[in-house]
Amino acid sequence: MALNSCQPSLCEIENIHLPMMAFEKWDSFRFIDLFAGIGGIRLGFESVGGKCVFSSEWDEQAAKTYEVNFGGKPAGDITEIDASDIPDFDILLAGFPCQPFSIIGEKEGFGHETQGTLFFDILRILEEKAPPAFMLENVRNLTAHDNGNTFRVI
Repeated sequence: MALNSCQPSLCEIENIHLPMMAFEKWDSFRFIDLFAGIGGIRLGFESVGGKCVFSSEWDEQAAKTYEVNFGGKPAGDITEIDASDIPDFDILLAGFPCQPFSIIGEKEGFGHETQGTLFFDILRILEEKAPPAFMLENVRNLTAHDNGNTFRVI
């Protein structure tokens, strides 16, 4: 993995070399799409041959759009889904809610009543399923939130 020279919180990944641990070819990997929204992250992984085997989105309007876009309605609130009920997968994708960590929000972090602890649901699923890879998308302030304590926990 090559990173450009900058502060870690601002670096962009130039080249990613995923080990082919659980899959032989790019056209045979399976992924799950958590906090799916309308499916933006899914599009990128499908474009390189991945197959989505599970998605979750609690917002009804976003879920309706996702269903129109992909032909299947996402499961609802991830906090109510047992990890053992999720099909096996190679890559976990999650665009977990950024509002509690954003520089424009209240900066409540893990203390936010409904969104702050959703990272721990990702962790719960990763621990149960132990996939070879995962990708989490979030806001720029995540590394600096609470003087870096949030990122250290993650």
